[in-house]
Amino acid sequence: MAANTATSRYVTSDFKATPVLALADLMGLSAEHKRQMNTDLEFYGSLLCGVAVHRHLDQREHIDVNRRINQQVPPSKLQSKLRELVVMQRVQPYWFMWSLNDEELRDFFDFNKTVAGVTGHILPSSPEGIVGGLTAAGVASAAYEVATKGARAAASDRVRALAGSGLVEAVARRLGVSTRSVALAGYAAIPIAIVIAGLNVMSKNSSDKARRELSARGLLAYSDL
Repeated sequence: MAANTATSRYVTSDFKATPVLALADLMGLSAEHKRQMNTDLEFYGSLLCGVAVHRHLDQREHIDVNRRINQQVPPSKLQSKLRELVVMQRVQPYWFMWSLNDEELRDFFDFNKTVAGVTGHILPSSPEGIVGGLTAAGVASAAYEVATKGARAAASDRVRALAGSGLVEAVARRLGVSTRSVALAGYAAIPIAIVIAGLNVMSKNSSDKARRELSARGLLAYSDL
């Protein structure tokens, strides 16, 4: 993948008008970062393109992009941010939709759309909205605890607090059990409900992010709407 495709693959008006700054926005760069970039938009535009497709470059190109960041960008918050983006997209590319090629992006969108559909069959229509104070991040955090510590270990005070929430009650009703029977079972079933809800919320969020990226690249099919 050539580095210059990082901007040319987008079809939205901001990319047509100011491609470098549009890419900076997409990558989460701040106003302070962009002020530094404005000193040499041609250089930084080329560099951002290299960062955006870093995972897809060959070894020689990897070295060149890293060298330009380390030797040609003055020590600054921008230099630190670019280093971070290079490292983190290799650790977890799906945190950054812009780091995915078209095929990866489509696969990621289709996968999360399927997961949301499957988990949605045993959840209310809007699981993330049942409890006003229950955020997607909170559910995801609880799901992560279950995955790393196991169901019984995850029945901590925080998870027990979620046990009394409207979300778990709604899931319990859908599964045909009462929250009291769940509590009598030693909270064994509560983390399962949280995991299901967490997967549903996260997959919907990921699907939405991928859909926006597909749209910006002009790759969104009518059936994806």
